[in-house]
Amino acid sequence: MRYRFHFLFVLALLPCLISNSCSPKTPGLPGMSAKELSQRAAADYYFLIFQDLLRAGDKDQAATVLATLAKLSPTPQILLDLANLQWGANQRDAAITVLEDATRRYPEEKQIAFYLASAYQMQHRREEAVAIISGYLSRHPDDLAAHQEMASLLIDSGQFREALASLEKIEAMEPSPAVFYYKAKAHIGLGDRAAAMAALRQVLAADRSMVAAWAEMGFLQEQEKDYRGALESYAAILELGEEGAEVWSRLVKLNLKLKNPAKAMALMDKAPKDSTFVLEVLSAFIAEGYAAEAGKLLDRLEKSGSPPPDILFYRAVAAYEGEKKPDKAIGYLKRVPESHPHYDKSLSFRIQLLLEMDRAAEALELARRAVPQFQDKKEFRLLLSTALERSGNPVEATAMLTEASEKWADDTEILYRLGVVLERQKRTAESIRVMEQIITLDGEHADALNFVGYTLADENRDLPRALQLIEKAVAIEPDNPFFMDSLAWVHHRMGNNDKAWEAIRQAVAQPAGDPVIWEHYGDIAASLGKKAEAAEGYKKALSGNPDNADAIRRKKDAL
Repeated sequence: MRYRFHFLFVLALLPCLISNSCSPKTPGLPGMSAKELSQRAAADYYFLIFQDLLRAGDKDQAATVLATLAKLSPTPQILLDLANLQWGANQRDAAITVLEDATRRYPEEKQIAFYLASAYQMQHRREEAVAIISGYLSRHPDDLAAHQEMASLLIDSGQFREALASLEKIEAMEPSPAVFYYKAKAHIGLGDRAAAMAALRQVLAADRSMVAAWAEMGFLQEQEKDYRGALESYAAILELGEEGAEVWSRLVKLNLKLKNPAKAMALMDKAPKDSTFVLEVLSAFIAEGYAAEAGKLLDRLEKSGSPPPDILFYRAVAAYEGEKKPDKAIGYLKRVPESHPHYDKSLSFRIQLLLEMDRAAEALELARRAVPQFQDKKEFRLLLSTALERSGNPVEATAMLTEASEKWADDTEILYRLGVVLERQKRTAESIRVMEQIITLDGEHADALNFVGYTLADENRDLPRALQLIEKAVAIEPDNPFFMDSLAWVHHRMGNNDKAWEAIRQAVAQPAGDPVIWEHYGDIAASLGKKAEAAEGYKKALSGNPDNADAIRRKKDAL
């Protein structure tokens, strides 16, 4: 049985259409007059010209001739051929106009209805596509193919429950692997993975050659963390002769998740050898902690005779992310010549690594050289400002960021960095003005919302607005421990200590380890008379070597 999982437009059916082997039944022309015979002769003539042009590959002229033929003899087949040519020539609106006219002329022709619905679907006009098939079904309620087409359209438009209802009607009359497959798609849309997998098992019990069902099953098994099951599903796809890069990629990544790098490397011996595929999979080896294997893959690429031009970048990433050797990564990046089209990226990466390694002086030297060399790249000004601040020159860092904010007006990343640098210099009023500017530009900027809200709470002023800003930040990033700390602190300032305690407990449950959060934990616990919890909070705050350690000790001793 032939299954159709997505309705292919008529271009794919062109050989069938030209040969008329799947032509819809065309009404006869009985009792032709002499005038009608002449018109029929002209139609035959144009059809022969059309076929010659099509064989010669001149589709534009063929479409022009076919448009004339359609006026002389607008049969369903001629109209479908014309729409097909127009669609292939990217004349989509013209093709749809022809199909709409064909539907009005031949409302009972299923093929025309299907083509028009498919054309609407491709243009995301899903309601119109559904309306076409719905109209056809109202006249042909027992047409199973039309019910299946309707289910496909409903799934595509996100109407999953309606699709299931349609599919159940088909299943009652003629259950088939295709019906079960569409049911699985509908269940997936509804988020019911168990029902989807049950439907896919029905598909594969009836037809193990359906690649799409294996692919969906493998993906669902991955979501369920049934990695061994997913491996079996993707292996089945390979056995069926489908050897796309995506299948190989998933097999390799699943073996890495299962801590089987040797099997993953063995698969790479059989997988596609092109550098694009290898580099895409390389990140999985690095992410799973198999830096040595990642290095071997890069060695293979270099020995292949045509290594990718960015291989030094991948070497650097493997050394840094996989081997945790930033010095080695810097060594690779130094080898990138200035003539390389991505030299700026290698320089940016080097500066970031130097800053991470607390080699601020080297980072500062490189950043000073990079800014005039790449005047239109803001990242170097941001890196220079960071290097200046780390080198003990916050005033020059502020000047650099101020200049950058004038060059890149309304850039919230630059403005946020400026606001933070100002705050570190105790220039709170100026930092708040910058953060308020960010909120004006982007009302969803969670960090700026939290910054202003927390500052207001810490200064014990305009607490209702502080609460509003912080709650908005929390809504955007509900798992951010710093935002939850801010929420706890503003509730504490407002005297809502029960709410404050609930929020601060959520904050310390996250792996932030910030001494300020633990100090707030202690303060809120103390306000509720929870002396043991307060003592624990102050103790953990002191373990983080805070600047106000003496003040925290005094609070701890006063419990």
